[in-house]
Order: sequence, then C-alpha cells, then structure tokens
Amino acid sequence: MALYYVPVLIRSDRYFVARLEEYKRGSADTVKSDLAYAGLEPVKAGTDFNFVIPADDRVLTPILTLEDPGKIVFNQMAPSERQDIPLRECHVSLRKSQDGFELLVRRQASFAVETSADEETGIRLDYSPELKRITLGYYKYRAVPTELNLSLVLQHHEGEEYCGSFRINIVPSAHAQRVVIDFGSEASQIGYKNCGPQSAVIPYDILENMISRLQLTDPGHSRKREDFLNHEPGQPMLYRSFYAVKKKIPAAARSSFPFNFNASPADDEIRLYITRHEVSATEQAFRDDYEIIPNLKLGIEKSLQLSFGEHTEDYSIRLHKKELISAVLLRLLRLMISTKPAFRQGGLIVTLLVPNIYTQHDVFELLNELRFRTADMLVSLGILPGELPMEYETISESDAAFMGYQQTHPDQVNLSNGDIALVIDCGKGTTDISMVLADDNENYSSFFRTGFAGAGNVLLYGFAEDFLTQTLRAIPGNNDISVSEFINRRILAQNLTGDVLNFIQLMEDQKKRYSQLAMVGLTEFARVGETSLQSERNIGNLHRDPSTLLAYASAILKDRNIRFCALYFIQYKRCAD
Repeated sequence: MALYYVPVLIRSDRYFVARLEEYKRGSADTVKSDLAYAGLEPVKAGTDFNFVIPADDRVLTPILTLEDPGKIVFNQMAPSERQDIPLRECHVSLRKSQDGFELLVRRQASFAVETSADEETGIRLDYSPELKRITLGYYKYRAVPTELNLSLVLQHHEGEEYCGSFRINIVPSAHAQRVVIDFGSEASQIGYKNCGPQSAVIPYDILENMISRLQLTDPGHSRKREDFLNHEPGQPMLYRSFYAVKKKIPAAARSSFPFNFNASPADDEIRLYITRHEVSATEQAFRDDYEIIPNLKLGIEKSLQLSFGEHTEDYSIRLHKKELISAVLLRLLRLMISTKPAFRQGGLIVTLLVPNIYTQHDVFELLNELRFRTADMLVSLGILPGELPMEYETISESDAAFMGYQQTHPDQVNLSNGDIALVIDCGKGTTDISMVLADDNENYSSFFRTGFAGAGNVLLYGFAEDFLTQTLRAIPGNNDISVSEFINRRILAQNLTGDVLNFIQLMEDQKKRYSQLAMVGLTEFARVGETSLQSERNIGNLHRDPSTLLAYASAILKDRNIRFCALYFIQYKRCAD
C-alpha cells in the first residue's frame, strides 16, 4: 500500500508533515492516525490531528499553506511502484465535503490553482505567485468559533486517492491561549499568553496556584511556599519536579490509572505537591500511602508497588513513562484551567519542550497519550468534549533556547544565509545540543540534535561527592565507609527525608554561590563547628556517626560564607602518601 508525505505549514508557525494514506470513498475504513506508523492506535477514526487556529476580525488567517510549489514534492515512502509527485505537476482546488472541506490535489501535466471562497464559513483558497504560496485561509468580517473537518486529498488518477484528515478549530484570537510547558526532570516552569495582538508572555506560578487550590479544599491550614518540597528558593517560577503517586487504589480505578482525576489535590492519584513535613522521618503514614517519583522525565529505574483490591502489581516507572508524564502534564493543565477562568473558553495551543534524548517514537507516543486522555481531564472539570479544543505540539529544548535567545538578544543573532549556530542548553537535568542553519529568508532550521542526561544535577552530585569524600575519609584519617555507596544510598536514590533534602539544598547553595564564597583549606574546614558554645561537634568528627552526618553538616554549614576546595584534599592526600 502506497503512502505519501508532504510538508505543510499550519497557521504561520507550525511545520507539519502530513501523512496521506490510500482512501476509498464510502468505505467504513477511514483514515488512520498520523501516529499509526509508530505502532500506535488512532485517537479517533478519520482524524489525523486537530489544530487550533486563532483568527482576528477582517484579517485573512492562514490555516494550511503549501510553500513554494516549485519545490514541494509528495514523497512516496512505503514500498510500492508509485513515484514521488511534484506539486508543480498538479492542479489544486477546494471543494465541500459532507462534513467540511477537501483540499484536492490532482495530478496532471501542468500546475494550476483554482482559487475559491465559501462565504458561509469564511474558508477560501488563494495563490500568490509573488510569495510562492498556496494558502487555505479563513476570512470573516467578525471571527466566530468554527469547527470543521479538513481533508488533504492527493488524487493520483480517477478512483485512486490518498488522504490525510484534520479537525480544524477556528477560535477568535481573544479567546485562544498559548501555553508553553518546560517539563523538567529537576524543575519545571510554565508560561502562557493570549493569542490576541500585542500579548506578552506571562510566567505561571505553579506552586502558588497549587497552594490556592489547597486553601479552597482545606481552608483550616495555612501554608507557605517554604513548607513544600516543590519550592525552589529564590526562583519562584521554577517548580521542583517531585510528585507523589498513590499506591493504594480501588480495583475499579486500575484500568484508567493514573488518569483518575480528583477534584481534591490532596486525594488525587498523582499529587503535584509534597510537603517537607510529609517526607520527614516521623511521617510514616505518607510513606505507606504514596511513593515519590523524582526525575520522571528521565524514566528512572524504579517500580511502584500498587495495591488495588486484593491484588498487587509491580508498576515500572520506566516502562510506563509516557503514561506518568502525560498524567502529570494533564494535571498541570487542569490546574491552569481551574485557576484561570479565561482558559475554559476558546481554545488552547499547548507547546511541550522535550529533551533531545527523546526519540521521535517517544514524542509520538507522548502526544498520542495526551490526545487520548485529554477528554477525561476536561470532563473532570465539567467541560464536555468539544467545548474546549486543544492542540499539542513539541519543540526541542535546545531549539527553544535558541528561539528565546533570538528574541531577547536580536542584535547578537545575526546569521547570514548558510551560517550555522551551535546551541548548547545545559539545564538542571539534561544537556541538549542543536545545530541551526540560517536561510536567505531570515528563517532558521534545526538540522542536528543530540543530548544526554546530566547537567546541573551532575554539578550538585559533584559537590556532594567532594564534601563527603573529605568528611568521610580525609578527616581525621582513614574510614571504611564507601563514599559512592553512601551517595547512592542517601543522595542519588532520592529516598527523601528531611535530612537529605536539607543537605541537597546546602549543596545547591554552595553551587550557586561558589565564586562568592571564601575558600578554606582542609585543616580549617575540619575545625568548622556548630555555633553553640556547648557543642564540640565539627566537620572533622562527623564521620563517627554516618546516620547523622547529613543533618549536622547542614546545620553547621548553613549560612556560612565559606567553601571547601578539592585541591586542598588532593594536596593533603599526596603529603600523607
């Protein structure tokens, strides 16, 4: 069976490769999802993808554009005797179908575009030889919400057609919102803007809005940001990525786990917040009911022991990564919709930043899971399917970093045609790398991407290892405790307790203020002790009781303007040897 692929421009900002599959009119076998080639089931028969198109009054709004017809080719990718079809050998027209429109591309000897318009819906087909663009657009004196089905049909010859089908939701721009979610392994953040003209990007404070939801459902407790593990000191718009998964669930809820959305944030299957009190050693009830899953984006090798009814299940985080990430992302969107009434009307275009370590298959699986589960999330808010159209798209984290830098530093991004920029985005959890090529139209295309797990978190663990190496081994002498074992068990495993959290925060503080801290040598460092005059505890004797090492290290070094240096440790060991 032949398959054709063709690049199209959606709106004026999203390039999309449409997949056209053989289509027989009148057949019950409608077009499958554009994700089917990745081994996925379609979300809804007959629809490849859904798009949200913000439209303004008395302005021609592009829906779908075929750029430069002289260069566009319908690529025949599946094994068959069919050949690629250049658009310059086709006739393009628009025709009404039973439930929408068809952009019909018929193969013939010469190129032609039959421009037309439908006054009732505002849909029109135009061609500009000067701009070299075939544009299917929307124009109305007053933009109104419109939902229609659009099919891109390639007619090879009479009776043989290939089709891709899209659901188009036209929304007045004042009622459409753009949301960008930078979902991190260590910290996340969200920004949003209205699609109307001259709208600015607004950071969304995830934790503050979570606290407001908690206050509504449990007004008897007063909560501060500092009470939460998700709080990032000094950076309120960064949200520490720690989530708690409920381990005991009703048997009836297992089939749709983890997408059983609860109106109460405290009783949800996946909690977006964790308090420091809950992870303290004394709060055993929390440990019995919930499992903490940090670094979710990286798919850590950890399993949850689910209990439902009389059954138990070993639920692998890595194998169910796309479900867990989708469940968290939908809860973040649910929080936004519930805290911002304007988000309940119109439409949402959701852009997800993904690390370069994700394969295209990973991205397709994530998008398909989100599309399939969105309706359940909206119904949990009392929003019926179709009332709030949503579109999902992804962008590489390093490509997004380049775009952001280009907008904030336009004078420093001045590439000529053919110039290449190397982009390195070193975050808290992953390092992402792109190579971006400039063309003669002042556009940029990313032609190479790579990355790896490890960034600011590696620096954190490096500081922790440096400190623990000196404390456990070098002061005051030999010690049998393995530093790597201690770090794996107490730090890397993220078996979070209050002591571990405070120590990690101490290392983060050391990392951020490193250049401003006064450097001390090994001997002086060993003598640093508690501020209490009655205590003889200092850095040099913490090794005697490893169970309290993290707690007392945090207490001794908190708010001190000193840093330890590995160089002194190396010199000390050389002298000792």
